[in-house]
Amino acid sequence: MLDDYHHLGAETPVHAILDRLIAYLPDVVHIVIISREIPPLTLARLRSQDSLSFIDRGDLLFTDNETQELLRKVFGLSLTPEQLREYGERTHGWITALQLVRQVAQRQVASAAPEKGLDPLAVLHQSERDIFEYFAEEVFAAEAR
Repeated sequence: MLDDYHHLGAETPVHAILDRLIAYLPDVVHIVIISREIPPLTLARLRSQDSLSFIDRGDLLFTDNETQELLRKVFGLSLTPEQLREYGERTHGWITALQLVRQVAQRQVASAAPEKGLDPLAVLHQSERDIFEYFAEEVFAAEAR
């Protein structure tokens, strides 16, 4: 498993070495490459043999149903269709954003009276700063590379 492969950059001999390794690997050996972009490797042979799979951004985003189930089962929040739509618009289905919402919900539960309950939209709105800061850090880190 090769994680964060995108950090290698385009101008490295590692790509040629990995291409050669892949060409001679037996069928019982599998390679998983985790990267934010498609690596500059010769992958046509693997594609033609149906031996290659891509998991892209769309595969990683939570659907509305998955978001609803996550919030209900794991976080203990039940959303109306309107609230679910707003969660989708604000988090775009990113699990990291949903986790940051969970952290705010946990802080609210710890500091509030249990009978009061949580307002899912208030939790989402209070999470926005954390979500923005996280994604801003990710963008700036990518720019610095």
